[in-house]
Amino acid sequence: MPELWSHARRDEQNKIIDHTRLACHLSDVASAAFEAASVYDTVKWAAMVAGLCHDFGKMTTYFQHYLRTLEVDPHQYQRHAYISALYGAFEAYRIPDMNPSDPLLVYLAIKHHHGNLGNLQRDVGSSPLSQGGPSGDEWVARMDQVHHQITDLSEHRAEIISEMANAITLLSCPLPKGWNPKVEEFLSEGWRATFDRLFFEGRSHLRGRPNPIAYVRLLTIFSALIDSDKRKAAGLQSFERPEIPGNMVAAHAATITGKQASHTKSNEYMDQVRRDLNQRAIDRIRRYGEANVFTLTAPTGSGKTLTALTVAEMLRESAKDKGQRVPRVIYALPFTSIVDQTVDILKQIYKNVPGFCTNQHRYLASHHHLSPVQATDEGRELPIDEALLLLEGWDSEFVVTTFIQLFDTVIGYRNAALKRFHRMENAIIILDEVQSLPAEWWPLVGDVLAYLSEQCAIKIILMTATQPEIPIKAVELAGEPNDVAALFSGLDRVDMRIDMNGITMEDFIDNFLRNHDPSRSYMLVFNTIRASLDVYQRLTGLHEGTMKLGGQGAIRYLSSNVVPGDRRERVSDLKKASEERQPNIIVCTQVIEAGVDIDVDVIYRELAPVDSLVQVSGRCNRNNGSQRGTVNVFKLEPTRGHKSSMEVVYKAIKSDATMQVLSGRVGKDRTALIPESAFPQLVRGYFERVADQEARGGSESIWKAMQRLHFSRPKDAKDAEHPVVCDFQLIEDRPQYVDLFVTSTQKAQELWEWYESQVLHERDLIKRRDTYLTGKTEFLKYVISVHEKRARSLGAVELAKVNFWYLPYVGSRRDIYDPESGLALGPEFIENQL
Repeated sequence: MPELWSHARRDEQNKIIDHTRLACHLSDVASAAFEAASVYDTVKWAAMVAGLCHDFGKMTTYFQHYLRTLEVDPHQYQRHAYISALYGAFEAYRIPDMNPSDPLLVYLAIKHHHGNLGNLQRDVGSSPLSQGGPSGDEWVARMDQVHHQITDLSEHRAEIISEMANAITLLSCPLPKGWNPKVEEFLSEGWRATFDRLFFEGRSHLRGRPNPIAYVRLLTIFSALIDSDKRKAAGLQSFERPEIPGNMVAAHAATITGKQASHTKSNEYMDQVRRDLNQRAIDRIRRYGEANVFTLTAPTGSGKTLTALTVAEMLRESAKDKGQRVPRVIYALPFTSIVDQTVDILKQIYKNVPGFCTNQHRYLASHHHLSPVQATDEGRELPIDEALLLLEGWDSEFVVTTFIQLFDTVIGYRNAALKRFHRMENAIIILDEVQSLPAEWWPLVGDVLAYLSEQCAIKIILMTATQPEIPIKAVELAGEPNDVAALFSGLDRVDMRIDMNGITMEDFIDNFLRNHDPSRSYMLVFNTIRASLDVYQRLTGLHEGTMKLGGQGAIRYLSSNVVPGDRRERVSDLKKASEERQPNIIVCTQVIEAGVDIDVDVIYRELAPVDSLVQVSGRCNRNNGSQRGTVNVFKLEPTRGHKSSMEVVYKAIKSDATMQVLSGRVGKDRTALIPESAFPQLVRGYFERVADQEARGGSESIWKAMQRLHFSRPKDAKDAEHPVVCDFQLIEDRPQYVDLFVTSTQKAQELWEWYESQVLHERDLIKRRDTYLTGKTEFLKYVISVHEKRARSLGAVELAKVNFWYLPYVGSRRDIYDPESGLALGPEFIENQL
């Protein structure tokens, strides 16, 4: 039998130019998986066995022939994951003192290491071999493969035993005491006994009392295995974690305060508020640092970001002083725009640390769908596949990411997201603007975060100006309840004027024009794109005549109707204008609300859930200027026979709670004046009502699915009503919406031509992926989500094979795409487009 290989590398002519010996790959992956899972000490042996056995099935002549010739066996006997999973479980059962559930988890991890996690009930079959075996075409074919593979391996058992022995000798991690592989025993009858034992233990788990420990252990084993496997297969070298000085955030905060210092009492007061909040959090973490979960509840503009980073820095230093593993920091936010904003802050903090510029990926990573896939090592740019592994693997000391990426990892089933789960252990997780999480998932988020914080030694900080009713025990870093109340009452910068009387669009615009002061800056926030565009076009004289506004300020527009590239530049321009106190008028949707550092004098906000109203108030008189800010909340009359935009855009649970709490505030004239000092009481009443209305149904079903190890279902599954983890979604699927590439500029046209010629028409799948990843960030700057009918009405072309649409080059045709206001509505526009 020729030398056993795990991988072969080929040139562009498909000629083999290099290969990896199987024993070397097995030992490398086993050692790396052991190290990856060592934070969770009791799982490390299971991870090691999974790594050592995960490619056992590659020892068949079927696979070796396929690897050298690329000829697929007509019966698929070259497939190796399932028989490797059986062998992994067999060896795991033999390890003394192994956690009783771990062999089953090793089996599941290896079985799915090339794809997403599946469903325990299906994974163990419908019947043990001793009772005739599982039924169904899929299982019949799988057992046929196993029988032929066992026969093949038995014919070469001496070489197989030798290869496993070589893998053992090459390990850089220890072996469990009293354990060595028993290949011959597995090939005789061991595999049958293992199958039956897995069946009975799987069924026992499903019948038993739900317990999330198996979920956490499985994800740790699976993550350690697939991350190690991918890195070793790619030849990615590991690196030492960098040392970071422990006073960088504090030094940066002092510098920022010095730069922002002003002779005005208002700015001096805000600087003092930020210093006080920071010091209070420092005192609290010194006192309660052994706790697992913290909240940081403070008004907008009070310095929450730097305070949270200061706390994280202290927790890292505390671990270092105790000789413990230094935790990574994972900073998660709801929107990509504020991810970039936070990354810029961290770059300013750490830019002078030796090695930061030449090895930035070791210190800081920004991970979301628009992130560039690139990394340098000692100034050398890494290949795209290595850069992708580092970015998606969260190797960096500080990872700034989105809620989507974070919760795809902790409540997940996808291979690409779960490969970083083991990085979560011993980490510090900061969730900024946590109120943005959908209310229906608050119970689930509370259960998951509380459990992970205990089992995986994770420290969690939930940060917001409007703390939601997430059921989790936490220490408030801003102080005791009276301290938090005093913090809000001391920052009485703005009044919220509520008017629950309906108003037409025409009357709203007339009212705005009557009250407009050309020396002040304004923000007009609407629930839908239709309403925001209508107002923008009227104010700029592009719709129903010309309306002139006094003053020198510009009228600017911002919503998801504008392609991401233009939107990002727009936010940057608006932040600069805000700093220079330019009297602009900003017309926008709710994309402006959370975390964007823009400050205006007056806000008009269409009626929305209370947390949204308070969040947008944080963009008004943010820096406590001399003139008090005003947030005017108005209720647009809906079209006859239609629901209000709040009911359409937001979940009923939030809309109903808002109407209840505001109805208790307004007088007979249906108006109310609420000062900022009363916001905490308003928010508390609102979230209490949300919590009262929230049934645990969806959260409870996902929590049970996690504990039952029900991750996903086959596309042809008949049990669609059976809850699975993949049913969890932070953003609801909108099947009627499509991704549309807008060729709005010459650069966009060139990017589309690149995509067509070098990505769509590239037959080599690996080359296609790598090419796309190199240009993905620029390409996605021109992609927006729109209703399919709207795309068709504007002349967009569908690429059915890739489920993608594009709008041919529009040049200067502002009737299709306007650089300022974005995509035209089109005749088939849908009323509730956001």
